[in-house]
Amino acid sequence: IILHFQISDIQVNGQSEDMTAKEKLLLWSQRMTDGYQGIRCDNFTSSWRDGKLFNAVIHKHYPRLIDMGKVYRQTNLENLEQAFGVAERDLGVTRLLDPEDVDVPHPDEKSIITYVSSLYDVMPRVDAHDGLRANELELRWQEYYELVTILLQWIRHHVTIFEERKFPGSYEEIELLWRQFLKFKETELPVKESDKIHSKQIYQSFESAVQAGQVKVPPGYHPIDVEKEWGRLHVAILERERLLRIEFERLERLQRIYSKVQMESGVCDDQLAHLENLLQKDMALLNAGKPAQHTAEVERELDKADNVIRLLFNDVQILKDGRHPQAEQMYRRVFHLHERLVNLRSDYNLRLKVVTSSRVLQTQSTQKVRPELDDVTLRYVEDLLAWVEENQQRIDKAEWGTDLPSVESQLGSHRGLHQTIEDFKSKIDRARTDENQLSPVSKGKYREYLGKLDLQYGRLLNSSKSRLRNLDSLHAFVTAATKELMWLNDKEEEEVNYDWSDRNTNMTAKKENYSGLMRELELREKKVTDIQALGDTLVKDGHPGKKTVEAFTAALQTQWSWIL
Repeated sequence: IILHFQISDIQVNGQSEDMTAKEKLLLWSQRMTDGYQGIRCDNFTSSWRDGKLFNAVIHKHYPRLIDMGKVYRQTNLENLEQAFGVAERDLGVTRLLDPEDVDVPHPDEKSIITYVSSLYDVMPRVDAHDGLRANELELRWQEYYELVTILLQWIRHHVTIFEERKFPGSYEEIELLWRQFLKFKETELPVKESDKIHSKQIYQSFESAVQAGQVKVPPGYHPIDVEKEWGRLHVAILERERLLRIEFERLERLQRIYSKVQMESGVCDDQLAHLENLLQKDMALLNAGKPAQHTAEVERELDKADNVIRLLFNDVQILKDGRHPQAEQMYRRVFHLHERLVNLRSDYNLRLKVVTSSRVLQTQSTQKVRPELDDVTLRYVEDLLAWVEENQQRIDKAEWGTDLPSVESQLGSHRGLHQTIEDFKSKIDRARTDENQLSPVSKGKYREYLGKLDLQYGRLLNSSKSRLRNLDSLHAFVTAATKELMWLNDKEEEEVNYDWSDRNTNMTAKKENYSGLMRELELREKKVTDIQALGDTLVKDGHPGKKTVEAFTAALQTQWSWIL
């Protein structure tokens, strides 16, 4: 009775009036598979055993779902599993049969008829009394289905791309991304919108057949469904444009600052080279017993360079805050300029001015220039003290990094600074020997400066060593944690993509997959536990980068708990 009502309404183009429902279904199956080499439909038993007929029926109307070349190479069970799986997943046909039920010498006829009739229900149906219109309708449906399939794949692909929130860090890359986005909007998007409009026009040409039940549209293929997907794409495009514009403008602003720093540091470099040349000329004149000629110009240019370098440091800090990829490179460039400036000022104070003053002292019996000589020496130690205080502030305000690349960047940058701080001791030793040049009146004040310099330098050196140790320990922790997180992410992807559902009937493979995963987790557990213990110790000991440590520890715990 069930079978009778299941197939009683079957209508096939070319049927005769005295045909039974079973004969009509057989004729329909033969029409569906006509033209497929080596595939014949003679009955509802042995003809269906190898699974090729099931696949051919689906391929007739949904060629993108089935690869017939693959069908001819597969085993019976593989063909049957493929057909039943595709029909259930993509066409909504209930899996009434298992491959093992069909791949037997004499499959159950009524079961085969019932399942084939379910396939008949989801295939486009046409008026059996109008052959010309039937062929035209089938062609239109095929055109619509293929056009919408390509359109939906394209929409979903671009929605996934546009929902990506990570952008490149360089101005050149974001500019390229922005140009590609504008090109997409101007060229690719209008073409696809035309395809959408065309697909709707095709649908309207056979909409009456859909309403009459002659054509059954699969879920997600109605023009309304297409419009919904297009709406999602439109929202994704607007959000992508907003975020891209913000990021592009931010990096464009940073790029202007970067170009400014690059240009002005080059000018400053030439300026310092000019100063070095003037100093050498004046020293040559003094050594020849002649007076220096560029003292006023040197003093003026030193002050001017000092102001420029201070402004450059402000610009470099903006680059660092904005995570510009060349920020650290620019910092080192400006830092070296500052080092050159300090050395030039020291040479000017302790060589040119001292020599000039000494020569004047030799020719005058009074001590009128002694205060000037004292001022020069005091100015030198004040410059050293300012350098120490400036770098102490730099260390105090320095960041620790939030991920492996930024931690590595901080570590590399500080190693260079630490070496410079250690080398700086020679300048303090030099300042200590300059005490002998001072008058008794200025020695007390000078010793006070030296005491403060020793104290501040000792603090700076200790801070630098401490930061270096903390960066080393943070780098070791973040490196290990990142490695485990990458492994866990890979395992999560495998887990999510593996088919654990009832559709995957290979229980042996499931068990092997599960056992293999558990073995890997057991081997990995000690590493994860050790890293978490290390993170807890760093936080407990008050590590200055504990926010980064806590973030990695939490991420590791979350990922590990999820996979377990």
